[in-house]
Amino acid sequence: MSILNNTSDAGRAAPSLRAFVESLPSPNIDTLLIRMREGHPLSLSGLAGSLKAVIAARIFLAAPSQLLFVCPQTASAEKTEADLAAILGEETVCSFPDYDTLPGGKDPPHNRIVEDRLRAYGRLASAVPCVVVTTTRSLVQKTITPALFERRALDIAQQEAMGLDSLVEWLLGKGFERRPIIEDIGQFSVRGGIVDIFPFLADNPLRIEFWGDTIESIRAFDVFSQRSVEKLEKARIVPMTEIPGDDEASVSILAHLKPGACVLFDETGPPEALCATVVTALKEAWAGEGCAPREELLCTAAGIQSLLAGRQLINIHAFAQDNDFSFNAKPAHAAQGGTAFFTDFRLLIQNGYTVTVLCENSGQQSRFKELATEADVSVATVIGNVDEGFILPNDKIAVFTENRLFNRYMHRLKFRKWKGGTTIHHVSALKKGDIVVHMEHGIGRFMGLERVRVGSLEKDCVNIEYQDRASVSVPIEDLKKVQKYSTADDAVAPELSTLGGKTWERTKSKTKAELNRIIQELVELYATRKEASRPAYPADTVWQKEFEESFIYEDTPDQQKCSADIKTDLQRSHPMERLLCGDVGFGKTEVAIRAAFKVVETGKQVAVLTPTTILAFQHFSSFSERFRDYPVRVGMVSRFVGSEETRNTLKKCAEGEIDIIIGTHRLLSKDLAYKDLGLLIIDEEHRFGVKQKEKIKGLRTQVDVLSMTATPIPRTLQMSLMGIRDLSLITTPPLNRLPIHTRVIEADKKTIREAIMREKARNGQVFYVHNRVNSIELVEQSLRELVPHLTIAVAHGQQPENELSAAMRSFIEGKSDILVCSAIIESGLDIPNVNTIIVDRADHFGLSQLYQLRGRVGRSSVQAYAYLMVNDFNRITPEAKQRLKALEQFTELGSGYQIAMRDLEIRGAGNLLGTRQHGLISLVGFEMYNTLLNESIQEVREKKKIVHSDPVLRIEARAFIPDEYILETAQRLEIYHRLSRAASVAEIESMAPELEDRFGPLPATVQTLLNVIAVKFCAAAVHAAAVSVTARELKLDFSLSGETQKSAAEIGALIKKFPDQARVCYGDPLSIALPLAGEDPVAQAKNVLIQIL
Repeated sequence: MSILNNTSDAGRAAPSLRAFVESLPSPNIDTLLIRMREGHPLSLSGLAGSLKAVIAARIFLAAPSQLLFVCPQTASAEKTEADLAAILGEETVCSFPDYDTLPGGKDPPHNRIVEDRLRAYGRLASAVPCVVVTTTRSLVQKTITPALFERRALDIAQQEAMGLDSLVEWLLGKGFERRPIIEDIGQFSVRGGIVDIFPFLADNPLRIEFWGDTIESIRAFDVFSQRSVEKLEKARIVPMTEIPGDDEASVSILAHLKPGACVLFDETGPPEALCATVVTALKEAWAGEGCAPREELLCTAAGIQSLLAGRQLINIHAFAQDNDFSFNAKPAHAAQGGTAFFTDFRLLIQNGYTVTVLCENSGQQSRFKELATEADVSVATVIGNVDEGFILPNDKIAVFTENRLFNRYMHRLKFRKWKGGTTIHHVSALKKGDIVVHMEHGIGRFMGLERVRVGSLEKDCVNIEYQDRASVSVPIEDLKKVQKYSTADDAVAPELSTLGGKTWERTKSKTKAELNRIIQELVELYATRKEASRPAYPADTVWQKEFEESFIYEDTPDQQKCSADIKTDLQRSHPMERLLCGDVGFGKTEVAIRAAFKVVETGKQVAVLTPTTILAFQHFSSFSERFRDYPVRVGMVSRFVGSEETRNTLKKCAEGEIDIIIGTHRLLSKDLAYKDLGLLIIDEEHRFGVKQKEKIKGLRTQVDVLSMTATPIPRTLQMSLMGIRDLSLITTPPLNRLPIHTRVIEADKKTIREAIMREKARNGQVFYVHNRVNSIELVEQSLRELVPHLTIAVAHGQQPENELSAAMRSFIEGKSDILVCSAIIESGLDIPNVNTIIVDRADHFGLSQLYQLRGRVGRSSVQAYAYLMVNDFNRITPEAKQRLKALEQFTELGSGYQIAMRDLEIRGAGNLLGTRQHGLISLVGFEMYNTLLNESIQEVREKKKIVHSDPVLRIEARAFIPDEYILETAQRLEIYHRLSRAASVAEIESMAPELEDRFGPLPATVQTLLNVIAVKFCAAAVHAAAVSVTARELKLDFSLSGETQKSAAEIGALIKKFPDQARVCYGDPLSIALPLAGEDPVAQAKNVLIQIL
């Protein structure tokens, strides 16, 4: 396919969606607004599409106050909220969502859902007009009174009298969780006279500093850096619960509305019917979970009716009733297929209708205008998006949405600002008993921090135990030499090194030599590809821009950058070789699709190579959907495709009648020919076999190559690898998903049935993972007996292709309720309707595999559940127990997420250079492997050996972090770790204000510690062999032999900086002494050394 460079004129600026709705020329709507002003209850019928939201918006705009829109269920509430937010703006519209748990159930509701509900209370309590969208269940379920909501919040101010202990007691009583470092809403921490709190409804956490029983300061701080960002005079702390206590009054959300507010019921029926429907549904759900009914937590019909008094009521009926105000609207359906809908448009226009098309963005609008001009049809266009259009025959108005016309509509989810995250707290923080690697002494066991006192010297050291109980105390200034030992299989404990032995040095040298050889090969390969040439692809055309703008979701910043990087590569005159890294669901496929469009646009072909049939099928579905409206032909060859269809696809590929071909290793067969292959996209290349990789290697020398992987590249390697492999990284996580609620359970039929029925109750589907093919049919039979009324499909890699294809299609299309499967689903599947996964014998899976399996659910805005099932808690290994515990406890974007990422990074590091690297990683540990690899890259580039300067430190001073200053040992270690790895004096000195901000005024020993670290850094920078500081003198020793020797010229230059002060003692080592004076010789020594630098 060749797409010409099309141009189009967008014409004058289109009106906003709000302006369009506000000025919609409908006498029917105008009459409705007049009747509303009379204050009588109204009944509406004959509404279609998004007309309900349009009318609600007009009502709100006509008399801005409070409007509560009540929907029958969550799905319709989400669509209505999205429509109203698109019209009125997100600052005006909010949701009051259902709990993701049952009233009175075992599990607490998710924090983000509670926060949405609290936000609704806050909006309704303020004087600012707003629209709140809720459901019948949320309306009926009792919650706190407006007065109680106000009383529960705690208002604090600077210089206010309040005891720290009183604040802590209040926080614990309101459900806040005490943590060493806060990472998410609903947490707090205490350090001396400082309390950090992450309240609900706050953009940033608060840092409250006390002086005695007075609040001295209030600051907002950044959760990632833990540094203060803003000073505040006052703040409000909203507690993390809205559930009333046993002795507290409870009401419906209706009680929070101000007098005169409007309540719009969308096909819910009168209060009696509404309440009965909710109670019946909840009784079934309570029974499914084995809970006793808790009807006392629900409002009665009489209670609802009494709260509606004094409100403006509007009821929307599905079918016309007496006294209804009927709009007689019709759904805006038009002929499907290409641009056949223009025929319908012509007919409407001939009959006197005004036709308007809502376009998602300016790109879609421009392209649609171009098509309308070609079809010679006059239609108006508006930039904006609602769920569905509508036709008003009485008013001769027809409104269509461009997404629906082209049958590509995906409901836009509400993007949230993520507030939590990974803090500076290092997830590999050491604890007693952990295996560590010392750069010089090898593999040992961390035994804890110890305070060493010798004369006037006092410092902290890390104690490491080696073979035969020998031990070493490592000063904290040398902590950068100590790294936590981790590999892809942490269950296998390494043998401890022998202190003073040569085995460790031989192991390290062997690893370094192998890495040097591999890096040399990579550098040469990279250089060869840079020397090759091919015609450059042109700059983006109008069609390319419109294609990218047609993406239904907003790009993340990383997606934008990666796409730009790839297009820059393609517009150069040498072949691209780029690696695209990003976790599952982060948007790699969309970036690859855009690259494919650019290549196909010039008439060249694209091949997408995947390691599994399921991944091929997923990509085929994604590519086909995105290219639906463009003359791009997509084909697939895999086990899911019959032999006749495959032969036809291969023939078309050879003749150039297929633009994009997607498949497994079948794409590497000799009988597959391309007419003009331009781009090869390889997904998860490390999962292919050796022979397949050789064939890929032969193919990639001729074309542009984009490799994709879900295993992340370690951050420590990212910068070093630039210039050896072109990397693009998508690290921005999805913003619209709730973390997956994870439970580790013992095998129990009752719990399994409850989990399945909970999902079925909300019309969802379930993955049941059983990774033993020989017994998978027994599991299927057991489930059929457990839930006989549900449909079950089975999928595993050893099935005949027709059975596997049928099972997968049945489940993807929603015809099966449960998919009993092996780990074949680990990667590739993206089914938003599946939000429960049960993993059988979870203790037999690795952490990263469990993480990826769990990632198969939670791919929408619906709360997802993962059940990790074991046969007997008492019989699983400690390592398996630790893996399951980590997965159960962490939130997706908190520190535990980084634990999973670390496990994946270990694999990513090995996959980057080839599978053989996993053996090297296990020899020396992941961190040491990274260190050696960075050195190898630098040595190959600079063609010289890297020499580390590590001066001996002789300073008798009290330099440490007192226990009472930072209570948590892990936090002290983290600070020590960061100081020892500082890359500049400025970085060391910047720790002072950070520590003061986080922990309070610096003790003298901490200030001395910062100076001691700076002295050692400066001494290392001038390659001194040793540095000594006494009350009167700073002395630097320089070796005149060995790897760190200094030349006479270099030493002479140092002496010249202090010609009248330096005292030189010749010999080997050569010493330069400089006089010191003052009360703080260490600080003065630091300043002198900075002058030398």
